[in-house]
Amino acid sequence: MPILLDKHQTQIDVEPGTIKSAILAYLYRNPELGFQPSEIGEELGIEQRRAAAVLTNLFKLGYLGKTADRYFHALEHRENLDEYVNGLDSPYEFEDSVLESGSTQEIDEKALESEVEKLEAELEKELD
Repeated sequence: MPILLDKHQTQIDVEPGTIKSAILAYLYRNPELGFQPSEIGEELGIEQRRAAAVLTNLFKLGYLGKTADRYFHALEHRENLDEYVNGLDSPYEFEDSVLESGSTQEIDEKALESEVEKLEAELEKELD
């Protein structure tokens, strides 16, 4: 059976307390603004390369919009993301969870670096 695409929203696959969650929260709490990866990184205390990789991933998942000059922004038609963000306790949930645990050692740095390099290569292709 056909569906109305402007009403269809896929399930959100983001865990609270992650970088993805922190970025979504920040952008959906500032829906009238667009941000470059460096601005998001600075605001949330995330390395710019990681911020750029996560933003690109969220864009590909359809969670964010992006202007031609690489400003990422919330999408008006994603009410389910607004609901997700409204359900979070803090706009800096990622920072709070890191402070509580006292460590980020659980991150597989090699896998993360590989993912960042892959996403950077894709970004370079987009910009060419």
